[in-house]
Amino acid sequence: MSTMFMSMILHIFIAFCLHAYAQDEDVITKIQNSLLIMEHRLSTAEAKLQQAQTKLIQADIKHQQTDIKLQQTDFKHKTDKQQTDMEIQQLKKEISGIQEDHIAFSALKTTTLTAVGNHLTVPFETVILNDGNGYNKHTGHFQAPVSGVYAFTYSGLSSNKKPILAYLMLNGNHIIGVYSNAVHNMASNSVILSLKKGDNVWIQLYNGYVLYGDRHKYDTFSGHLLYKT
Repeated sequence: MSTMFMSMILHIFIAFCLHAYAQDEDVITKIQNSLLIMEHRLSTAEAKLQQAQTKLIQADIKHQQTDIKLQQTDFKHKTDKQQTDMEIQQLKKEISGIQEDHIAFSALKTTTLTAVGNHLTVPFETVILNDGNGYNKHTGHFQAPVSGVYAFTYSGLSSNKKPILAYLMLNGNHIIGVYSNAVHNMASNSVILSLKKGDNVWIQLYNGYVLYGDRHKYDTFSGHLLYKT
């Protein structure tokens, strides 16, 4: 071969190599650009994922804080309710104590009673006051609602025919009495007694005597608690 032909072949080969290299370089550049784009997208995705995880953690913390607040609110509500219940019970006890301290009665009789053959319990059937509900107008008995010291008074009017003799009784025992043999004369007495809960006090007209009564309300039986024991 001639030198010219060899030189032409060499130039063609060099041109081919240069063209192939140029094409490879374009491919590499494109690949590098694609990689850069992918890395950017991956970095962006990782950043978004990190933000999402952060928001999720914050939401979970907020949820836990809400649960804690709800538990604290529920505990406070229960505590307040217990405190309120205790205060209500205490008020009920205080009211009950006040009601127990308020024991008093007063009753009167407006009809004449004669004891014939037996002693008679005097039923003072017109009740003026009965705080504590200790007095029974049907039986004439006062039953102590609580143990304590009580004061009692009673009065009666003798008739124009027979005298009056009446006792204040405690559980069947004669404690004090009133007597008058004058015509239409008032007789009264009073006493202070220590009673146990359930003790009974009443007025008893002695056999053969008369307790005179009419619309003027002479005959009375009263009592009240001085203090509890």
